[in-house]
Amino acid sequence: MKFQLPVFALILTLAVAARLGILLKRPADLATDPDGYIAHAALIAEGKGFVGPSTMRPTAFRPPGFAYLIAWWPGSASDVARSIAMMHIAAGVATVLLTRQLAEEVGLGPLSSSVAAAIIAVDPLLIRYTALPMTEVTSGLSLTAALIVLVRFRKQLAKASIDACYSHLLPTGAAAGVLLGLSTLIRPVGLAAGGLLTLDFLLVMLRSRGPGQSSAPDASVRGRLLLRSGIALIPATTMMLTLSPWIIRNWLELQSFVPATTHGGYTLALGNNPDYYADVVRKPGHPPWDGARLDAWQQKMTAAARQAGVPEGDEVANDQFMYQRAKQAITDHPQDFIVACWLRIRSFWALSPALPVGGLPAFLSLLCQFWYGGLWLLLCTAAIGLIRKSTTGATFGLWLTILAFQIVHSIYWTDTRMRAPVMPVIAVIAASTLKPFGLKNDPSETSSAQKGNGL
Repeated sequence: MKFQLPVFALILTLAVAARLGILLKRPADLATDPDGYIAHAALIAEGKGFVGPSTMRPTAFRPPGFAYLIAWWPGSASDVARSIAMMHIAAGVATVLLTRQLAEEVGLGPLSSSVAAAIIAVDPLLIRYTALPMTEVTSGLSLTAALIVLVRFRKQLAKASIDACYSHLLPTGAAAGVLLGLSTLIRPVGLAAGGLLTLDFLLVMLRSRGPGQSSAPDASVRGRLLLRSGIALIPATTMMLTLSPWIIRNWLELQSFVPATTHGGYTLALGNNPDYYADVVRKPGHPPWDGARLDAWQQKMTAAARQAGVPEGDEVANDQFMYQRAKQAITDHPQDFIVACWLRIRSFWALSPALPVGGLPAFLSLLCQFWYGGLWLLLCTAAIGLIRKSTTGATFGLWLTILAFQIVHSIYWTDTRMRAPVMPVIAVIAASTLKPFGLKNDPSETSSAQKGNGL
């Protein structure tokens, strides 16, 4: 145990050094603002609220969380690039710490947990996006924090017998939902994760009756089951309560129910339209979509929306129009849609990500391929263990989180950066397979695993 503190201090030092390195290498990237979050934050800081930088009207095209983080971060008004750099370094280090905590929460011992943290300390995607004003880093932090409490809630729910008092579950469930709601305000994919995890909680509740309970419950026991169902829904309920100010604001400003963004229709249509199918899906080798062809499609869609009577600047109407066009393309070209989904899955798990604002040198690209290839091998090993039921139930929620991301990013436009927020989850699952490679003597490994096996 004595070695753990210096080893973990080395991991944290490595995390800071890697992130400082990319910031020193590409300092100008912090001012690129590809998604407009800096522009949104400037308007928030001026007291104008969450409005479109070009329209100056209330918007829900982007999720609000990251823009508010920038606006509220100390010193952002005078030097926004420096503030984002500090925010991302702090978030990166915190993610390393929370990854270790998440690993311990699912039953891994100190050695395996430190391996998971080390994976995140040097993860190429999270390091690269440290130098960009985008949501990957903060989304990874917020999702990992939420999952720690969600895993804890699942374990508490599984251990509670049907006749137990459930008051001790309320704080954990409420905290889990709040954290997941905050994460969703940064990246809306949290809604999908919350949905799958809620189903898992309900199944855990149905499976767990406690010792000596009858398989045919009487009216009293049925009442307790209903109560347990309500307890299992606490995270989902508090998540929606956390999102409610955003939902109410969108209802008042946009006269529409918008729990996420008005960006979904565009993102769905971007990867599901006749032009994309012709230019990419049906072409040999599936080449990247040419920028000129992409621009031509965007202009075509803008003209089509105006011709269909969509008011200019009406985000909700335009979002609905985009959804309709995407659904029509999917209906008319089902085979192309299936191939496009496969291409998105392949992009999500790409070994060497295509990164914005300058790609990787050849040797770093090769290093990334070896790095992620090794991680995917460990992930496949863990998946085999899941199928054989040789893994702990506590990790099941982590697999569901990955599945939620994969479902969303199989249908909507996707690139490799979309997996960045779940890299801590992947790291924990990968580290859980390392016991046969020298970590089996971890003194906490056996007892930790035993705690999770009953889940």
